[in-house]
Amino acid sequence: ASFSLVDGHKLFALVRSAGDTASSFGTLLVSQDAGRHWHALPTPPHAGRISFETPRRGWLVGRAPGLGLWRTADGGRTWFEVEPGKPLRPPPSKKPPGKHELPPEETGFEYRWVDYTTPLIGPGGHGILGKIEFRGRGFEEKGPTRTTIWRTDDYGRSWHRASRIRLPKTSGSFEAGQIFTPLGRTGSLLAHDPRDSTGTVVGPDGRPG
Repeated sequence: ASFSLVDGHKLFALVRSAGDTASSFGTLLVSQDAGRHWHALPTPPHAGRISFETPRRGWLVGRAPGLGLWRTADGGRTWFEVEPGKPLRPPPSKKPPGKHELPPEETGFEYRWVDYTTPLIGPGGHGILGKIEFRGRGFEEKGPTRTTIWRTDDYGRSWHRASRIRLPKTSGSFEAGQIFTPLGRTGSLLAHDPRDSTGTVVGPDGRPG
């Protein structure tokens, strides 16, 4: 399960359903009294990590397969998919295609792996988001993992790229949590190479320091 507490008493929980590894679905619950009583909200597009800034504004990062980022502005009742640099999109009526698809049995195919942090958004709607992207061919994972920082000034309705972090030893389909670490309540991220001690602090303005 993933939990997010807002205002000290309103608690959201996204509980992943048990099943096969080719699905990622769960139940979104909300409690108005810090977890004593719960009621279910409409089923979200994926299971994964949640983070609510207010009782109405929140984020969902899907788990594999079907990695992606979604935003809600009505307390988890409806969700819109977010791709930084593109407009918000409502979820399709059917299961949305995953950005990471399991490879077929033959070689020579190409695939794309994308994962995100949950956004860090502060007062006034300014915030940052960490994104990783990797493109592979066949069963080989060669080449660097692209690590970028995106910035918003309107509570996450739109995003623009603020910086690119170079971590030369990263290669392969890492998860965002392996590369990005939030630094307390500072609104900053630490982007670090999981294979050595290299690290870069990214401030609330999206710029590396």
